Amino acid sequence: MARQYYTTAQLSENQQETPEGYLLCLNVPIARTGALIYAAEELTDKDGKPIIDAPAGRAVVSRTAAVLFDPQTIASFEGKPVTLMHPDVMLTPENWKDYAVGVIQNVRPGDDGDKLIADLLITDAEAIFAVRQGLREVSLGYDAEYVEDAPGVGHQSAMIGNHCALVPAGRCGPECSIQDKQPIEEMSMSRIAKLKEQIRGMFTALDSAVADLEPEDKKEEDDAKAKDAEDPPPEEKKEEAQAMDFTTIVKDLADKIAVMQAAIEALQAKKEEEKTADACDPEKTQDAAPDAETLARAEILAPGIAATADIIPASLKAAYGTQDGKEIIDRLSAGQAPAFDSAALFIAASELMKDKRRAEMAETRKAPAKDNQTFDQHAHFAARSKEVHKVPMFH
Repeated sequence: MARQYYTTAQLSENQQETPEGYLLCLNVPIARTGALIYAAEELTDKDGKPIIDAPAGRAVVSRTAAVLFDPQTIASFEGKPVTLMHPDVMLTPENWKDYAVGVIQNVRPGDDGDKLIADLLITDAEAIFAVRQGLREVSLGYDAEYVEDAPGVGHQSAMIGNHCALVPAGRCGPECSIQDKQPIEEMSMSRIAKLKEQIRGMFTALDSAVADLEPEDKKEEDDAKAKDAEDPPPEEKKEEAQAMDFTTIVKDLADKIAVMQAAIEALQAKKEEEKTADACDPEKTQDAAPDAETLARAEILAPGIAATADIIPASLKAAYGTQDGKEIIDRLSAGQAPAFDSAALFIAASELMKDKRRAEMAETRKAPAKDNQTFDQHAHFAARSKEVHKVPMFH
């Protein structure tokens, strides 16, 4: 649905400027259907009790088109504030002025059938500057109802919008971002230096967190390499820093966040394996026939596999014997030995394999393929519900 806006400068196909200097960002994907990854602490009720059991400290939560494109969901985001990063609280009439940097408008389903689209009018100078320098991804804040389908797996059954945050790396990934990279505006060196310094401070904190998660022998090896490397002259360092633009800085920040997440997942892998071993033990499940969804996922991983009681580890091992399967399973295992009995690994691997095949089919039709799909870019899980919970959520 097209909407008329009065602007005086066409910055790009999807970015315009109003007479006041506000930044209008058109056709921004703000949310998508499919699977999203949540940390255990994000999935708790008002009393702090878990609403979805997360054996490995993380849970896969799916969102269907019926939920995302529900007229109530769409209407709930209309006119809500845009924020620069997520606030620590949901926005209300009492606090919105402390956080709002713009407004969400013209919310509607996207043409591709899996994304919610909106136009964002950014009215705050700092936020406009950040977007023009490369802060493009978006992340929604909302209330949602959650249903646990199995340990570590659940789905959303409703959502009500609260705000849309501009962030370096959202849960939805680059799919949900302000489009059209633009030339960087001429800004004062003091403002540029200040923002760079703030982001470098975030780098330092992330580097420290990642270092704490690394094994001691890995730290020693890295320290030895650092001693052998010769530092460039101070003047050269200064020129190198000045040459680094903000797009690169934001991308580097997202990469560091991904490294930290991978390290955390690696430390949690052993715990997950212990939790899921009993559920996938062939001796304990020999009398139980695989259900239809398990059979479908196994067929994705290992076409033609027999419907045996140990179909989960069998299909994962068979997939691991292929180039695509090994690449996917190694990626999900975060550097650890694959836990072939893991139900979570089985679900995630089948989703990524399905996405990969879809991308390959799209490429044969000469449609643009999307690379670097992340852990949270899977299709949704069909599931049954027994219990419904409502909880505020950022993604």
